[in-house]
Amino acid sequence: VQVGQFYLPFTLENRISDNTTAFLERALVVRTIGVPAQRDIGAMFWGESPDRLFYYTVGVFNGDGPNRPNADSRYDFAGRVVLRPFANTTTGPTRWAQLGASLHGGSRDSARVGYDMPSLTTSQGFAFWRPTYTDSSGRLIHILPSATQAAFGADLYVPVGNFDVTGEVVYADYETREAVDGLQLSPFTERLGALKGWGYYAQVGYWILGSHDILGHPSYGRPIHVDLSQPQLRAQHGLQVVARIDQLGLTYQGSSRSGSDDAKTPSGDVKVTSVALGVNYWATRHLRVSVNYGYYDLPAHSALSQLHEVSARVGVQF
Repeated sequence: VQVGQFYLPFTLENRISDNTTAFLERALVVRTIGVPAQRDIGAMFWGESPDRLFYYTVGVFNGDGPNRPNADSRYDFAGRVVLRPFANTTTGPTRWAQLGASLHGGSRDSARVGYDMPSLTTSQGFAFWRPTYTDSSGRLIHILPSATQAAFGADLYVPVGNFDVTGEVVYADYETREAVDGLQLSPFTERLGALKGWGYYAQVGYWILGSHDILGHPSYGRPIHVDLSQPQLRAQHGLQVVARIDQLGLTYQGSSRSGSDDAKTPSGDVKVTSVALGVNYWATRHLRVSVNYGYYDLPAHSALSQLHEVSARVGVQF
Protein backbone atom coordinates (compact mmCIF):
# COMPACT_ATOMS: atom_id res chain seq x y z
CA VAL A 1 0.00 0.00 0.00
CA GLN A 2 1.30 3.45 -0.90
CA VAL A 3 -0.25 6.61 0.56
CA GLY A 4 0.69 10.22 -0.11
CA GLN A 5 1.55 12.28 -3.17
CA PHE A 6 3.18 10.28 -5.94
CA TYR A 7 3.21 9.46 -9.66
CA LEU A 8 -0.30 8.58 -10.83
CA PRO A 9 -0.49 4.92 -12.02
CA PHE A 10 -1.50 5.82 -15.55
CA THR A 11 0.70 5.17 -18.62
CA LEU A 12 4.05 3.43 -18.58
CA GLU A 13 6.18 6.56 -18.70
CA ASN A 14 4.42 8.37 -15.88
CA ARG A 15 5.53 5.58 -13.51
CA ILE A 16 9.20 6.27 -14.31
CA SER A 17 11.16 8.69 -12.12
CA ASP A 18 12.16 12.02 -13.71
CA ASN A 19 15.77 10.96 -13.04
CA THR A 20 15.66 7.94 -15.32
CA THR A 21 13.35 8.78 -18.23
CA ALA A 22 14.98 8.22 -21.62
CA PHE A 23 14.52 11.90 -22.53
CA LEU A 24 14.78 14.98 -20.32
CA GLU A 25 11.02 15.50 -20.66
CA ARG A 26 8.27 12.93 -20.88
CA ALA A 27 6.61 12.03 -24.17
CA LEU A 28 4.24 14.62 -25.65
CA VAL A 29 1.10 12.50 -25.24
CA VAL A 30 1.93 11.58 -21.62
CA ARG A 31 2.54 15.12 -20.37
CA THR A 32 -0.30 16.77 -22.31
CA ILE A 33 -3.38 14.53 -22.24
CA GLY A 34 -2.11 11.48 -20.33
CA VAL A 35 -1.02 12.85 -16.95
CA PRO A 36 -0.31 16.61 -17.24
CA ALA A 37 0.11 16.96 -13.46
CA GLN A 38 2.25 13.77 -13.15
CA ARG A 39 1.47 13.37 -9.44
CA ASP A 40 -1.68 13.32 -7.32
CA ILE A 41 -2.64 12.83 -3.67
CA GLY A 42 -4.20 9.48 -2.81
CA ALA A 43 -3.78 5.85 -1.85
CA MET A 44 -2.72 2.97 -4.08
CA PHE A 45 -2.63 -0.81 -3.78
CA TRP A 46 -0.08 -2.70 -5.85
CA GLY A 47 1.15 -6.26 -6.19
CA GLU A 48 2.61 -8.89 -8.45
CA SER A 49 2.57 -12.63 -8.96
CA PRO A 50 5.51 -14.59 -7.46
CA ASP A 51 6.87 -15.34 -10.94
CA ARG A 52 6.66 -11.62 -11.91
CA LEU A 53 4.42 -12.55 -14.82
CA PHE A 54 1.67 -10.15 -13.72
CA TYR A 55 1.86 -6.76 -11.98
CA TYR A 56 -0.91 -4.33 -11.03
CA THR A 57 -1.55 -0.98 -9.37
CA VAL A 58 -4.93 0.54 -8.52
CA GLY A 59 -5.79 3.58 -6.43
CA VAL A 60 -8.13 6.41 -5.49
CA PHE A 61 -6.96 10.01 -5.75
CA ASN A 62 -8.11 13.58 -5.15
CA GLY A 63 -8.06 14.22 -8.88
CA ASP A 64 -6.91 17.82 -8.54
CA GLY A 65 -3.17 17.38 -9.01
CA PRO A 66 -0.18 17.86 -6.69
CA ASN A 67 -0.16 20.23 -3.72
CA ARG A 68 -3.89 20.94 -4.07
CA PRO A 69 -6.49 19.73 -1.54
CA ASN A 70 -9.62 18.05 -2.85
CA ALA A 71 -11.81 20.78 -4.31
CA ASP A 72 -15.19 19.08 -4.70
CA SER A 73 -15.36 15.91 -2.53
CA ARG A 74 -15.18 13.82 -5.70
CA TYR A 75 -12.40 11.35 -6.31
CA ASP A 76 -10.59 9.85 -9.28
CA PHE A 77 -9.75 6.21 -9.84
CA ALA A 78 -6.62 5.12 -11.70
CA GLY A 79 -5.07 1.76 -12.34
CA ARG A 80 -2.57 -0.09 -14.46
CA VAL A 81 -1.91 -3.76 -15.22
CA VAL A 82 1.20 -5.29 -16.77
CA LEU A 83 1.76 -8.72 -18.29
CA ARG A 84 5.26 -10.10 -18.94
CA PRO A 85 4.70 -13.03 -21.31
CA PHE A 86 8.37 -14.13 -21.36
CA ALA A 87 9.11 -13.80 -17.63
CA ASN A 88 9.49 -17.59 -17.24
CA THR A 89 10.75 -18.61 -20.67
CA THR A 90 14.09 -16.78 -20.99
CA THR A 91 16.89 -15.39 -18.83
CA GLY A 92 17.89 -12.67 -21.30
CA PRO A 93 16.68 -9.05 -21.35
CA THR A 94 13.53 -10.10 -23.24
CA ARG A 95 12.15 -11.61 -20.03
CA TRP A 96 11.27 -8.02 -19.08
CA ALA A 97 9.17 -7.45 -22.21
CA GLN A 98 5.74 -6.26 -21.16
CA LEU A 99 2.26 -5.33 -22.31
CA GLY A 100 0.42 -2.78 -20.21
CA ALA A 101 -2.99 -1.16 -19.98
CA SER A 102 -4.10 1.88 -17.95
CA LEU A 103 -7.37 3.51 -16.95
CA HIS A 104 -8.06 6.90 -15.33
CA GLY A 105 -11.50 8.32 -14.61
CA GLY A 106 -13.34 10.81 -12.43
CA SER A 107 -15.55 13.90 -12.53
CA ARG A 108 -15.40 17.59 -11.58
CA ASP A 109 -18.13 19.59 -9.84
CA SER A 110 -18.66 22.83 -11.79
CA ALA A 111 -19.86 24.54 -8.61
CA ARG A 112 -16.52 23.98 -6.87
CA VAL A 113 -13.78 23.47 -9.45
CA GLY A 114 -12.49 26.81 -10.69
CA TYR A 115 -9.01 26.00 -11.98
CA ASP A 116 -8.11 25.89 -15.68
CA MET A 117 -7.44 22.93 -17.91
CA PRO A 118 -3.67 22.44 -18.39
CA SER A 119 -1.93 24.16 -21.28
CA LEU A 120 -0.58 21.92 -24.04
CA THR A 121 3.13 22.67 -24.50
CA THR A 122 6.34 21.49 -26.10
CA SER A 123 9.10 20.09 -23.89
CA GLN A 124 10.54 23.58 -23.35
CA GLY A 125 7.20 25.17 -22.49
CA PHE A 126 5.99 26.71 -25.77
CA ALA A 127 2.18 26.57 -25.53
CA PHE A 128 0.39 25.52 -28.72
CA TRP A 129 -3.02 25.36 -26.97
CA ARG A 130 -4.01 27.46 -23.97
CA PRO A 131 -7.04 27.20 -21.65
CA THR A 132 -7.70 30.95 -21.82
CA TYR A 133 -8.66 33.34 -24.64
CA THR A 134 -10.21 36.75 -25.18
CA ASP A 135 -13.72 36.57 -26.62
CA SER A 136 -15.37 38.94 -29.11
CA SER A 137 -16.53 41.19 -26.23
CA GLY A 138 -12.98 41.59 -24.90
CA ARG A 139 -13.55 39.35 -21.88
CA LEU A 140 -10.96 36.84 -20.68
CA ILE A 141 -12.50 33.36 -20.91
CA HIS A 142 -11.28 30.34 -18.95
CA ILE A 143 -11.62 26.74 -20.12
CA LEU A 144 -12.11 24.56 -17.04
CA PRO A 145 -12.54 20.82 -16.38
CA SER A 146 -16.18 19.91 -15.75
CA ALA A 147 -18.18 16.69 -15.39
CA THR A 148 -16.61 13.47 -16.74
CA GLN A 149 -12.85 13.11 -17.10
CA ALA A 150 -11.73 9.81 -18.66
CA ALA A 151 -8.60 8.42 -20.31
CA PHE A 152 -7.42 5.01 -21.48
CA GLY A 153 -3.91 3.86 -22.36
CA ALA A 154 -2.00 0.86 -23.71
CA ASP A 155 1.75 0.34 -23.88
CA LEU A 156 4.47 -2.02 -25.05
CA TYR A 157 8.09 -2.39 -23.92
CA VAL A 158 10.51 -4.89 -25.50
CA PRO A 159 14.25 -5.06 -24.71
CA VAL A 160 16.14 -7.05 -27.35
CA GLY A 161 19.89 -7.27 -27.01
CA ASN A 162 21.10 -3.70 -26.52
CA PHE A 163 17.90 -2.23 -27.96
CA ASP A 164 14.87 -0.91 -26.06
CA VAL A 165 11.63 -0.57 -28.04
CA THR A 166 8.84 1.34 -26.30
CA GLY A 167 5.44 2.57 -27.45
CA GLU A 168 2.24 3.95 -25.92
CA VAL A 169 -1.15 5.11 -27.12
CA VAL A 170 -3.63 7.19 -25.07
CA TYR A 171 -7.24 8.18 -25.73
CA ALA A 172 -8.74 10.95 -23.57
CA ASP A 173 -12.17 12.55 -23.28
CA TYR A 174 -12.16 15.54 -20.92
CA GLU A 175 -15.43 17.43 -20.60
CA THR A 176 -15.07 21.19 -20.15
CA ARG A 177 -16.92 24.40 -19.50
CA GLU A 178 -16.09 28.03 -20.24
CA ALA A 179 -16.47 30.90 -17.80
CA VAL A 180 -15.60 34.60 -17.70
CA ASP A 181 -12.55 35.58 -15.65
CA GLY A 182 -13.59 36.26 -12.05
CA LEU A 183 -16.82 34.30 -12.46
CA GLN A 184 -15.37 30.81 -12.88
CA LEU A 185 -17.75 29.07 -10.49
CA SER A 186 -21.32 28.10 -11.44
CA PRO A 187 -23.90 29.28 -12.31
CA PHE A 188 -21.73 31.61 -14.42
CA THR A 189 -20.97 29.17 -17.23
CA GLU A 190 -20.88 30.39 -20.84
CA ARG A 191 -20.90 27.01 -22.59
CA LEU A 192 -20.14 23.30 -22.07
CA GLY A 193 -17.83 21.34 -24.35
CA ALA A 194 -15.03 18.79 -24.44
CA LEU A 195 -11.37 18.28 -25.33
CA LYS A 196 -10.86 14.77 -26.64
CA GLY A 197 -8.73 12.70 -28.94
CA TRP A 198 -5.73 10.42 -29.09
CA GLY A 199 -1.97 10.46 -29.02
CA TYR A 200 0.91 8.02 -29.25
CA TYR A 201 4.67 7.74 -29.24
CA ALA A 202 7.11 5.15 -30.57
CA GLN A 203 10.63 5.12 -29.14
CA VAL A 204 13.85 3.18 -29.80
CA GLY A 205 16.97 3.24 -27.63
CA TYR A 206 20.36 1.61 -28.12
CA TRP A 207 23.01 1.05 -25.45
CA ILE A 208 26.43 1.72 -27.01
CA LEU A 209 28.06 1.20 -23.61
CA GLY A 210 26.48 -0.64 -20.71
CA SER A 211 22.97 -2.10 -20.73
CA HIS A 212 19.41 -1.84 -19.41
CA ASP A 213 20.64 -3.18 -16.06
CA ILE A 214 22.09 0.24 -15.18
CA LEU A 215 18.57 1.59 -14.68
CA GLY A 216 16.42 -1.50 -14.37
CA HIS A 217 13.31 -1.79 -16.49
CA PRO A 218 10.57 0.84 -16.78
CA SER A 219 7.33 1.34 -14.89
CA TYR A 220 8.17 -1.21 -12.24
CA GLY A 221 7.38 0.26 -8.83
CA ARG A 222 8.74 -2.27 -6.34
CA PRO A 223 10.40 -0.78 -3.24
CA ILE A 224 14.19 -0.85 -3.17
CA HIS A 225 15.65 -3.65 -1.03
CA VAL A 226 19.13 -3.43 0.49
CA ASP A 227 20.97 -6.62 1.45
CA LEU A 228 23.79 -5.54 3.77
CA SER A 229 25.32 -9.02 3.69
CA GLN A 230 26.27 -8.58 0.03
CA PRO A 231 29.32 -6.63 -1.16
CA GLN A 232 28.70 -3.23 -2.73
CA LEU A 233 28.45 -3.44 -6.50
CA ARG A 234 30.84 -1.46 -8.68
CA ALA A 235 29.31 1.59 -10.40
CA GLN A 236 28.25 0.89 -13.98
CA HIS A 237 28.74 3.29 -16.87
CA GLY A 238 26.41 3.63 -19.80
CA LEU A 239 26.04 5.49 -23.09
CA GLN A 240 22.61 5.38 -24.71
CA VAL A 241 21.20 6.97 -27.87
CA VAL A 242 17.42 7.35 -28.22
CA ALA A 243 14.92 8.44 -30.88
CA ARG A 244 11.19 9.06 -30.55
CA ILE A 245 8.24 10.17 -32.66
CA ASP A 246 5.08 11.58 -31.02
CA GLN A 247 1.72 12.53 -32.50
CA LEU A 248 -1.38 14.17 -31.06
CA GLY A 249 -4.77 14.26 -32.76
CA LEU A 250 -7.15 16.23 -30.51
CA THR A 251 -10.35 18.18 -31.04
CA TYR A 252 -11.68 20.96 -28.84
CA GLN A 253 -15.37 21.82 -29.16
CA GLY A 254 -16.31 24.61 -26.76
CA SER A 255 -20.09 24.16 -26.99
CA SER A 256 -20.53 20.51 -27.97
CA ARG A 257 -22.58 19.80 -24.81
CA SER A 258 -24.44 23.08 -24.34
CA GLY A 259 -24.60 26.67 -25.60
CA SER A 260 -22.99 28.10 -28.71
CA ASP A 261 -19.47 29.17 -29.60
CA ASP A 262 -18.30 32.75 -29.44
CA ALA A 263 -16.69 34.01 -32.64
CA LYS A 264 -13.28 33.59 -30.98
CA THR A 265 -13.84 30.27 -29.18
CA PRO A 266 -10.80 28.13 -30.14
CA SER A 267 -12.85 25.17 -31.35
CA GLY A 268 -11.14 22.91 -33.86
CA ASP A 269 -8.40 20.32 -34.27
CA VAL A 270 -5.12 20.31 -32.40
CA LYS A 271 -2.71 18.16 -34.41
CA VAL A 272 0.98 17.93 -33.52
CA THR A 273 3.87 15.79 -34.72
CA SER A 274 7.16 15.72 -32.83
CA VAL A 275 10.49 14.01 -33.47
CA ALA A 276 13.09 13.84 -30.68
CA LEU A 277 16.70 12.61 -30.57
CA GLY A 278 18.81 12.19 -27.45
CA VAL A 279 22.12 11.02 -26.02
CA ASN A 280 22.48 9.96 -22.37
CA TYR A 281 25.80 9.29 -20.65
CA TRP A 282 25.45 7.56 -17.28
CA ALA A 283 28.58 8.07 -15.14
CA THR A 284 26.76 6.03 -12.50
CA ARG A 285 23.13 5.11 -11.89
CA HIS A 286 22.82 8.41 -10.00
CA LEU A 287 24.61 10.82 -12.35
CA ARG A 288 23.93 11.43 -16.03
CA VAL A 289 24.61 14.00 -18.73
CA SER A 290 21.94 14.31 -21.45
CA VAL A 291 21.52 16.27 -24.66
CA ASN A 292 18.16 16.34 -26.49
CA TYR A 293 16.94 17.76 -29.78
CA GLY A 294 13.25 18.15 -30.59
CA TYR A 295 11.37 19.14 -33.74
CA TYR A 296 7.66 20.06 -33.66
CA ASP A 297 5.17 20.41 -36.48
CA LEU A 298 2.51 22.50 -34.72
CA PRO A 299 -1.20 23.29 -35.25
CA ALA A 300 -2.04 25.84 -37.92
CA HIS A 301 -3.57 28.22 -35.34
CA SER A 302 -0.47 28.34 -33.08
CA ALA A 303 2.01 31.23 -33.16
CA LEU A 304 4.58 29.03 -34.95
CA SER A 305 4.07 26.28 -37.51
CA GLN A 306 7.42 24.60 -36.79
CA LEU A 307 9.74 24.68 -33.81
CA HIS A 308 13.20 23.30 -33.04
CA GLU A 309 14.34 22.84 -29.43
CA VAL A 310 17.69 21.77 -27.99
CA SER A 311 18.22 21.04 -24.29
CA ALA A 312 21.07 19.69 -22.17
CA ARG A 313 21.22 18.79 -18.51
CA VAL A 314 23.45 17.24 -15.91
CA GLY A 315 21.24 15.23 -13.56
CA VAL A 316 22.05 13.92 -10.10
CA GLN A 317 19.77 11.33 -8.51
CA PHE A 318 19.90 10.78 -4.75
